[in-house]
Amino acid sequence: MRVLVLSQYWFPENGVPQRRWQWLTRLLREYGHDVLVVSPPPHYSRNITFRDWFEGAGRDMAGSCEDGPNGEIIIRTSFLPAGQSLTSRILNQFCVALGMLKFCIRPRLIKEFGPDVVIGTVPALPTALITFLVAKRFGKRYIIDLRDAWPDLLSESKQWNKATANRSFR
Repeated sequence: MRVLVLSQYWFPENGVPQRRWQWLTRLLREYGHDVLVVSPPPHYSRNITFRDWFEGAGRDMAGSCEDGPNGEIIIRTSFLPAGQSLTSRILNQFCVALGMLKFCIRPRLIKEFGPDVVIGTVPALPTALITFLVAKRFGKRYIIDLRDAWPDLLSESKQWNKATANRSFR
């Protein structure tokens, strides 16, 4: 089976979801499956300024291809530097999702790999939408790997800024 994984973060990022996916990828590869990952370069805790990113430091890896530690192929997408604010993180998630879509809508690249299933790892909600679109575009099945309690978090959205005592347009 050929598995296409769309993820906001991948190796060498070192969070719990990334380590879990390294384990899952190793198992998939051991059972003879091919794994292609579409993900931006490591950037979660990278201290890159928007100016440095704009001048190329954050965009140079977009479209590059590398081998992962478990035999997966990793295609890197673009990203925006994200600060601590919710707004900058959301903008980064949309940028990454658009980069994924840009790569995945090129029929030749996907057809060469020929995925049997498309998996989107979230809580980055834009990734869920891109996963759906890519799977439907190529007539493939898709899976959403929901690893956080986003539906529950959304129901609490009116209290996100409670500690700051400020209203937010969000």
